[in-house]
Amino acid sequence: MKRSRLIAASVICVVTLSPTFAKHRQSEARRVLQICTRLYGPAVDKQRHLFAVNEFYVLGLKFNAHSRLLELDVSPKYFFEEAHPDWAEPDNFAYLSKSQYAAVLNQIDAIKSRGALIKGSERISVVTNLTEPHYETYRRATFAWGELIDLRRGDTAPLLVRWIRVHYSDGT
Repeated sequence: MKRSRLIAASVICVVTLSPTFAKHRQSEARRVLQICTRLYGPAVDKQRHLFAVNEFYVLGLKFNAHSRLLELDVSPKYFFEEAHPDWAEPDNFAYLSKSQYAAVLNQIDAIKSRGALIKGSERISVVTNLTEPHYETYRRATFAWGELIDLRRGDTAPLLVRWIRVHYSDGT
């Protein structure tokens, strides 16, 4: 008897709370887009959910069918030159400096938290196209960023970041 009441109470709770969970999922895209608009101004490409981070970079968002944020990336504008011919790579292109990178990370966590760090980046990775990728695992996301590696800059050159990518865990 007690067991059947417990099951009935569980079913009632699930049925009652289901619309609340669905509403939360549907509103994440709206909430994320509002935060990005507040941080960066209106989207520069509404179809691709692109926001101008600065003169050279855009922040892009990808949502799943349930309006949950799946991926966030910060890339050079020229990555989208095919869709935006006026976004060709300029001669005076500037990578993200260490302070700009730190500011963007704070903005990313304001948009959607990565959670606590679980596993940091390996000390050595394969450099391709003058970029050393770094991968970190957080409680709610995997995080990747590309550091510019150019031997002509010397051993003590300051950190320059080419791109940032955050893939959020399903259901966070």
